[in-house]
Amino acid sequence: MKNLFLICLTTLCLSTIYAQTADELAIQKLCETETQAWLSSDATTFNNCWQIRPYTRLLISTENNQTFAISADQMKAAQADAMGGGGSFANTNYLFHIDGNTAWVTYDEVKTDTKGLQHPSHELRLVEKVNGEWKIVGMSVHHYNPQQPASVAEATIRDLDAQEAKAIVEKNYATLEKLWSPNLMVNNPRNAISESAEAVKKALMNNLIDHVLLQRNIEKVSLNNDIIVTMGNEIVQDKPNEPQYLRRFTNIWMLQNGEWRLTYRHANKVIEKK
Repeated sequence: MKNLFLICLTTLCLSTIYAQTADELAIQKLCETETQAWLSSDATTFNNCWQIRPYTRLLISTENNQTFAISADQMKAAQADAMGGGGSFANTNYLFHIDGNTAWVTYDEVKTDTKGLQHPSHELRLVEKVNGEWKIVGMSVHHYNPQQPASVAEATIRDLDAQEAKAIVEKNYATLEKLWSPNLMVNNPRNAISESAEAVKKALMNNLIDHVLLQRNIEKVSLNNDIIVTMGNEIVQDKPNEPQYLRRFTNIWMLQNGEWRLTYRHANKVIEKK
């Protein structure tokens, strides 16, 4: 009799464990189905993953430190044209808490867009079991820019600084467009301020900026999260038959949507003392 009791107790415990595991797998599949539907602009499948409640909320923070709170009313009619973008995703580090017909799950997600850029985030889903199926009733998504090791980030910026100087000399506008923030602002050596990337581009096209040599020598690199500052000197030559001259410069690079962009710059000609 004692052995029979132990067998029944063990069976009951194992059944409970396997029921819990089945719920975890179902919730994980739900989260992944919802994300895939979003990337694929599949509004029908996406909406089917949700159970809209009066207390439904989506709390989102972006890579650019913006925050959004989306209400239940805004969620009721999620349309395909507001979704998507394509790409793929990978989820790891699932952590579940299940209590009857309610549960929450956290996990790490990395989306890879169609350009190959990765966008990591910390994810939270609040779920409820409705008619035997788990549905999402709330979520929180926190995107972030992963911090590169200092040595890697510094090497990256040194390379980008060299690319930018080379592109200036060659007037390679395609490369400069990739390296410059659209809001690039330059305190330039012509005693003026260029207030956008387009303004600097026009100066290049009109030969206000016209060099045959721009040798940038970085003396100091300072890292502060999503901002990197380079400082040093530049050896400049405007025409082949003209003398070279020296400038001091400061470049400020900022991480924007996963890419380093030159956002602020100062350069001035060094006047030799007589």
